[in-house]
Amino acid sequence: VLAPLEALALHPDAQVRARAVDAAGTMPSKRSAQLLRRAASDTDPNVLAAVARAVGRKQSAVFVDPLCRLARDAATMEVRVAALRALALIDNAEAAEAVLAALEAGSAQERRAVIDALRRRRPDGNGHLAMAARARLAKGVSTAVARDFESALRGR
Repeated sequence: VLAPLEALALHPDAQVRARAVDAAGTMPSKRSAQLLRRAASDTDPNVLAAVARAVGRKQSAVFVDPLCRLARDAATMEVRVAALRALALIDNAEAAEAVLAALEAGSAQERRAVIDALRRRRPDGNGHLAMAARARLAKGVSTAVARDFESALRGR
């Protein structure tokens, strides 16, 4: 099923590429995330918007590595922010580290996206995110970052 979408993602018509990306966003396989990562370097704004929408639907631990790469390397802020929002909803150590790194060193827009996503998730004081945040707080961080970490720990 994914092979035809991969071919369509290379189509000369940007609308066709955007629809292929949207469809890939509904696929549960890790290979679909690879297609999204490639599409994130497209130059058409409609394709990039489709990538951001599709990335936001990838909220499974299977997608942590591709989401981390998109959060770090995507050419547009829209895609980076969508990847960070998805990562904020995944409770595993690697996702937690990416989320906390964005809180610590990301742009204001990236930090805001992470905090907004964290406020929507159920607080879990014993989850990977909470444990990673406590470890970072113990190392010492700026006042603004500490406030964001505390917000993440409370989920508000």
